[in-house]
Amino acid sequence: ERAGEEAAAEWDESYAEWLAVPCDLRRVDARALTAAQFRERHAEGPPVILTGASENGAFREATRRRRLLAEHGEHRVNVFSADSHSKVQTSLPLRDYLPHLAAPQHTNRRSAEDVLYMFDSAFHSAPEWRGFMAQYRPPPFALHREPIMSFGIGASATGVQWHVHGPGFSEVLHGRKRWLLTPPDLQPPFQPNETTLDWIRHHLPLRTHADDDNGVAAAAAAA
Repeated sequence: ERAGEEAAAEWDESYAEWLAVPCDLRRVDARALTAAQFRERHAEGPPVILTGASENGAFREATRRRRLLAEHGEHRVNVFSADSHSKVQTSLPLRDYLPHLAAPQHTNRRSAEDVLYMFDSAFHSAPEWRGFMAQYRPPPFALHREPIMSFGIGASATGVQWHVHGPGFSEVLHGRKRWLLTPPDLQPPFQPNETTLDWIRHHLPLRTHADDDNGVAAAAAAA
């Protein structure tokens, strides 16, 4: 029983082997880039994986499950449904959200509106979270707009259905996150309320070829 308690005290960083497809994004060593080179080559170009861009060991320790519960369990977080339009939004204590992570998606019968996903951009301004977010060290590069800091926690095999983003950085602190990317002029077939897991199961095996004009042009997995 104690072993189970110890395991539950930290994040479950296991993942489904069938989700582990090769990453076809270019990898760039951030340590070999100047700020000017990054702006010229990558700020608004095709997405890349930046290696050596982060020194967030302290923040990684601060985001361990045990510490988050002990230090911030009563603080409120904003959670959203995982459909394309985030129709369902609510606020609840972090301690009440984390039990959702104990039930990864395994069924194709759930709507994305039933899947809660914490991805909160209010962390940088909320007084109770300000000190926590101050520990994060962003990449040493600037984009062509003022950044908005977000912090997210999601269960295994969850994620938001297809949606649009401008330039930005994403960093994984624990576990793995898989990105599915398509060029701006291509829209893959999808239903806004379909779960990401269902889309991967039903469509991705047919659409991971770069020469498929109607498919996903890039799929990425990062640790």
